[in-house]
Amino acid sequence: MVRCGWLKTKCVMTTENIVFIEYNGANRPFQVWTDKNEMYDFSMKDGCLYAEWAGGVKPYVHKFIEGIKPRKVWFKEDFRPTNGGVIGNRPLQNREIIEFGYSIIETPTYLEEIISAIENG
Repeated sequence: MVRCGWLKTKCVMTTENIVFIEYNGANRPFQVWTDKNEMYDFSMKDGCLYAEWAGGVKPYVHKFIEGIKPRKVWFKEDFRPTNGGVIGNRPLQNREIIEFGYSIIETPTYLEEIISAIENG
């Protein structure tokens, strides 16, 4: 069981709860958002994936400075990422996401690891 929603009530974490995943430059989960606008930060420790609840915000992306490894994102269309609060906080178009330094992937990976890390985090 994991905390979900603004009131932090208990709910079962499933692949349906996950609506946005940002992968790091090594193509591992970096941040994950749920359908309740909850964000989790991920890290690798001793070969294991760990999750930490990081607040309630809508999915967003931001521009990367040159030299940072390209990141990948996957999202459900109803939860398209925004521009992180910059002027209007509107959903971004695919070309804008790509211009920010991301590539868009069609199929999310590591879902079972992500769910396990959240449930055990």
